[in-house]
Amino acid sequence: MIRSRHLVASALLFFFLTLACENVTPTSAPRPTTLPTSPATAPPAVTATNTVAPVPVLRTFAFGVEYMVPGLAQIYGQTGARSTRPSAETFGWQNIEPTAPRDGEHDYKWDKVDRYITEYQGAGFDQIQIYTTALNNWASSKPGNYFPDAQYLDDYEDYIFNFVERYDRDGNHDMPGLKYPVLDYVIEREWTSYFPGTTDEYLQLLTVAHRAVNRANPNARVWLVPLMMVDVFDHNPSADEIAKRVKVNYSFRHPAGETQKLLTHPELFDVIEIHSLGDYTELDDTMTWLSAEMKKNSYAKPIFIGDGLGISQFFWPMGADFLTFAPIRSNDALRVITLLDAIKDANATDHGAATRWFRAEHAKALVKKFAAAIHNGYAGMNAWAVADIALFQQPRVTGDWFFMGMIEAQPGLVTWTPGAPRPAYYALKQTIEHVKDFSSVEKLNTGSSVVAYRFTVRGKPVLVAWNEPGRIYFPGETEPSVKINLPINAARATVTYTITQIGVNTPRIEKMAASNNLLALTLDSTPVFIAPE
Repeated sequence: MIRSRHLVASALLFFFLTLACENVTPTSAPRPTTLPTSPATAPPAVTATNTVAPVPVLRTFAFGVEYMVPGLAQIYGQTGARSTRPSAETFGWQNIEPTAPRDGEHDYKWDKVDRYITEYQGAGFDQIQIYTTALNNWASSKPGNYFPDAQYLDDYEDYIFNFVERYDRDGNHDMPGLKYPVLDYVIEREWTSYFPGTTDEYLQLLTVAHRAVNRANPNARVWLVPLMMVDVFDHNPSADEIAKRVKVNYSFRHPAGETQKLLTHPELFDVIEIHSLGDYTELDDTMTWLSAEMKKNSYAKPIFIGDGLGISQFFWPMGADFLTFAPIRSNDALRVITLLDAIKDANATDHGAATRWFRAEHAKALVKKFAAAIHNGYAGMNAWAVADIALFQQPRVTGDWFFMGMIEAQPGLVTWTPGAPRPAYYALKQTIEHVKDFSSVEKLNTGSSVVAYRFTVRGKPVLVAWNEPGRIYFPGETEPSVKINLPINAARATVTYTITQIGVNTPRIEKMAASNNLLALTLDSTPVFIAPE
């Protein structure tokens, strides 16, 4: 059932996002209340692995959204997000080169890619990551196989080479009107059932792709296949618990030992990516584990979050049972399904209450996840999702995956029409506005259930804080709140609350006086942004 969630998502995105491709001129390739306790600064620069020229660093932290949908670039550009990507199938080899080359000449279909990149770069998205995939039916003797037959590996390399060459903005075979070079290429979709082959097969493919990227543009970055280990790191487990979970080999992902084998080849990639399907509590231990693996192999590279679910996936079906993730408890899966069913059914008696609950929790969770990602030193995060897709809202199979659109939107044959923003959209916008220019961040030791991060933004402090109750509270339940004195080293502060109500576009703002440089607050699970004055 977990694999079906991925396959459903894959089929959906392919159906809605794949546009008609026209022929273009082929390009043939030559072969606290107390002192802070855990400071963090900007993520490490990319360690160059290329011998021709150093790889340029990623920006301090990239705020992004995914996946690219035609028609929605402008509204998401208005949030300040600058990072995005297409779905893997959209620009995969099958779509770019649907027919085999003849007499060594390739017939690449670039028009769809050009339209996506033109629209999103025009809306300010200057960091676009390209998912690549080797899946191409004519290149394999096994229909649907992800890996090309040996005689077609050169053609796969040409696909990667020509892709990078067209979007490198070097004046040679470039896309007309390209505003920014596209420097980031993710090799394959996810280190789960999306890539069912062996580690050695993937490394063979990565070697070919790495060579092609570097031939085309030595300044481009090769990204390792995205890792997904939410079952291991969910809810900030202890070291002993992680050791137990690592030994469990679920069928939907490759064993941890095989992941470790990938990580012993830093010469083949510049960026590590994770897919984060849980809530913010998985990010601490994921970073700790990956950092230890890199240190063990004597390198350091940036780690980026793709598939950054704004709110936890909550659960996955496992036969008759469910594998649940924070912030819900192990017996909450059926209750969540009931609420999602009510959101889907506009005539349900509890439709309004369920919808208000989910939209509020989505907004709150998104702020928390960005704050935790920045503090842990990730290079950026693309938040899912730019739109709901009602056809695939099947809670018992896909959970809340397709309920996470940050705006109302209507699909069309070629483009989508944006509608009203939802609370999560404003949460994204608020987070970017308050902390995007940070130079450092530290987590305060509050001595309580309050989670608080102190950012330094353009030389001034900005705090992001909330109470962490340890579970999610459902409609009709009373959520706890706590009183706390936060150190602000100022006489007063402006407190801005995360927007959580549908139809509200202006946040609640309070001007508050401090006492002895301490700000007295009552906090619940809604994050607040505190700007000392």
